[in-house]
Amino acid sequence: TTVSLGDDQVSNSLPIGFGFDFYCNSYNNFYIGSNGWVSFNTWPDAYYDNDPIPTSTQVNNMIALAWDDLDPSSGGAIEYFTTGTAPNRRLVVNFLNIQHYGCANCLVNSQLILEEGSGAIEIHNTRVDADGANGTMTQGIENSTGTRGVSVPGRNSSTWSANAESWRFSRAATPGTYTVSWQYPLGAEIGTGDQFVVNPNQPTTYYAVVTDTSGACVTTSTLLVDVAYLDAGPTQSIQVGDTAQIDATYLGPPASFDPT
Repeated sequence: TTVSLGDDQVSNSLPIGFGFDFYCNSYNNFYIGSNGWVSFNTWPDAYYDNDPIPTSTQVNNMIALAWDDLDPSSGGAIEYFTTGTAPNRRLVVNFLNIQHYGCANCLVNSQLILEEGSGAIEIHNTRVDADGANGTMTQGIENSTGTRGVSVPGRNSSTWSANAESWRFSRAATPGTYTVSWQYPLGAEIGTGDQFVVNPNQPTTYYAVVTDTSGACVTTSTLLVDVAYLDAGPTQSIQVGDTAQIDATYLGPPASFDPT
């Protein structure tokens, strides 16, 4: 699918073709900015003046292929498509022979790939010329608040060019450091650490709030602790030496729990 964009324009919402996780949030749609970037939320314009990564000002929640003052209205093409089958589909976005504004011989040929299964991001540069007029470009990724990001070395609002190369942004092979807060009810901490012991007298739902210490992600999970309990019937008074029958009724948890 070809996306027709003029100078300093942002596309309508476009389908990724699958749910893609980016900095702890899942997205099914994206937007293409004419100035060499893709974002997971829309922006009022394409922001031609590139910033270093990370920066809280626009554009955030984005992937920069070659963020600079580009001009698709002067020629070339911007296109995207989704390929493959679940759970290994890929979204591909191509900037093909897009000129830097005011520089007909300064071209951007770059490709973005989002991988469904791995969550990895690849940027392939066939030919990216340095901006002959403004001098700098940015290439990398940044979260929704502009507080975290990773740029390609030497390409953070700096002067650079590229030919026949690729860069891959992937998740860490092992989890980073984190903290666990046990809460009941949600918001009231009753313990910390990977393990915590509780002794409820009735079925109770607890909350485990796990926070990446770098501040990137916070995830809340629920844990229901079932308790087996009986109704022993009405109170009975007996004398020493007497006997009485107590008819107990099993009240829970559900039948999947074995009361024996």
